Amino acid sequence: MKRRRVEPRWTPFEIATSDPAASEMCDDVWINSRYIVYRRRIYSEDKRTFLVHLSIKRIDREVIHDWRDLQRIKNELAGPEWEGVELYPAESRLVDTANQYHLWCFPFHLDFGFNQGRLVSEARYDKSQQRPWEDDDARPTDLLTQERVDAMVREYLNRKKESP
Repeated sequence: MKRRRVEPRWTPFEIATSDPAASEMCDDVWINSRYIVYRRRIYSEDKRTFLVHLSIKRIDREVIHDWRDLQRIKNELAGPEWEGVELYPAESRLVDTANQYHLWCFPFHLDFGFNQGRLVSEARYDKSQQRPWEDDDARPTDLLTQERVDAMVREYLNRKKESP
């Protein structure tokens, strides 16, 4: 059985000043207890709007792919109502040289993804499961209870039975 890595407690991001080469690649560099993030604004031709590119790597240089961490980084360094996209490019555009991840963040809602509203839970149903939140600071106040998730699943299954 694979052991889950013990992570350092999440700390707020602070502006980093020790990477002179970064100033050529990005607008600013942020660091916390787990990650280094290079943030760059990419402006439209008319300079009135921009998206934010976040280039993210772990301090220990290990692989990331912890969705909650990436969501939290997006919220803290782009904005909680911005939407972020991680691109899996065509092979002809592939850049794969480090355990570094990229989010392109937009200040508006994109025309794809889930649209049913916010659903956040630690509850289990059937074979699906989500891990508990690691600290109370990150724990959402609107976390759905096991009872609410069970009721939502029952409602969905009942609607499915009734539809032709």
